[in-house]
Amino acid sequence: MKRFFYAKIALTNLKKNRQTYFPYLLTCIATIMMFYIMSSLSTNSVLNKMRGGATMGIVLMFGTVVVGIFAVLFLFYTNSFLVKRRKKEFGLYYILAWIIHGVAVKVAESHIVTIF
Repeated sequence: MKRFFYAKIALTNLKKNRQTYFPYLLTCIATIMMFYIMSSLSTNSVLNKMRGGATMGIVLMFGTVVVGIFAVLFLFYTNSFLVKRRKKEFGLYYILAWIIHGVAVKVAESHIVTIF
């Protein structure tokens, strides 16, 4: 097999499924961005110097935990939606005699290419 065969197929798949991956990427970016904004606000050292800052820090830390739990659930949901849309494609690869390892590599490369 060619050297970058799986990577080439993963990139081709991303280009063909642009309408599916674009909302997925936006969802991932927005969810992670909300989590890190809450996290940075809750650990800010200026809060301790403000009047009532300690209470606000505790509330923001609780908000960070809630947003973190929501982020994990939401990202798993969107990922499962993406995998459901590609089930037929995975079935086709299996029928075309790809070994399970090849399908797993393709899925992993597709996710890695999407992230970076």
